Amino acid sequence: MKGLQGEKEIFIKAVLQALLTYSMSCFLLPKTLCHDLEQILNRFWWQKSANRRGMHWSRWANLCKPKDRGGMGFRDLCKFNIALLVKQGWHFSVKSNTLATHIFKSKYYHNTTCWNAQLGTDPSYVWRSIFAARKLMEDGVGWSVGFAMNISIWRDSWLPSWVGGRK
Repeated sequence: MKGLQGEKEIFIKAVLQALLTYSMSCFLLPKTLCHDLEQILNRFWWQKSANRRGMHWSRWANLCKPKDRGGMGFRDLCKFNIALLVKQGWHFSVKSNTLATHIFKSKYYHNTTCWNAQLGTDPSYVWRSIFAARKLMEDGVGWSVGFAMNISIWRDSWLPSWVGGRK
């Protein structure tokens, strides 16, 4: 593909990385696959034309930094994958009226909440993927105290870990 770097940037962000969004929101992709895909994107970014390879002037990790920090703002696919799975887990815990929530609740945590669910025996790959991202979701969640009937003083995290709360 012959063109300016700006065109390549838009193509990578709007097409190549966006193609993966749906599958990454459902499945935990192996890290090796994410790195292989990033390697392909990196090669595409630096190539001169369809037949000519270019010099890689920077690592992909540097290109994933925000533009105001010297990067190009490309996505780190492993981190983006986890973020999308955390979002799915959050929907299961907050949006109890969706079809997907009803299906997963009836199969994996019908007697408890999403927060207390276990992996179970013979789970689907989707449930294993969301379950793998649950730790990150738990680390970023805190209570909004209202009526306070569901809060456990001993079990629940009152402060985020970065402030000094329990891990």
